[in-house]
Amino acid sequence: MEAKIDASEAAGRLGRQCALGRLPSRRFKGLFAALSEQHDVVAADSGRQALDLLGHGEVFDLILSNMMMPDMTGMQFYEALLQTLPDLANRVIFVSGGGMTPQTRDFLATISNTRVEMPFSVSKLRSTVNEVLARLPVSRARQP
Repeated sequence: MEAKIDASEAAGRLGRQCALGRLPSRRFKGLFAALSEQHDVVAADSGRQALDLLGHGEVFDLILSNMMMPDMTGMQFYEALLQTLPDLANRVIFVSGGGMTPQTRDFLATISNTRVEMPFSVSKLRSTVNEVLARLPVSRARQP
């Protein structure tokens, strides 16, 4: 049986997260550093790198995925995740900088995943992460 926690416990829970996408600015590096104060954050520079980490057994409570990345879109990452590790798809939080294409808007309308629109503050990102952690079962390492 998987354990769930309430929102007050989530703030103190050490969640392991994969932050997916380039870290193009000090702002993003600062946001990930701020999350690292409460959580174990692993940054992947691309969707392919994140899929490789996940495919080799890395376990994450949450995956923060940028909608626009150099090697694949957030949509492509999500579709690849559904094909290879579908149990992780509900753990993806999408980060969008606005300026979405109609295809991106349609995609986001068809899924229930949490999304965060830029610009956002550190406190907004922290609260979103903690809210999602509170809703999800605690991850367990996959058996080989």
